Amino acid sequence: MDLKEVFSLIEANIRSKAKFPEQFDHFKTYETRILKDSDYFDMIIVIVFYSGFKAETVTNKLDIIRNH
Repeated sequence: MDLKEVFSLIEANIRSKAKFPEQFDHFKTYETRILKDSDYFDMIIVIVFYSGFKAETVTNKLDIIRNH
């Protein structure tokens, strides 16, 4: 069994147990979304903070970060 078959079986299993399309299909078209400035801010600034600090620290300070 190769990796493609393994992942296909895993995907089929997940799809059978969850409402997969309703929960996850919106991720397939992310590149076609129209983003607001706040979305870009989150992608550019907030992600950088999460990569440099503990998640709990950033989560507690998100309001302060977003107000700057």
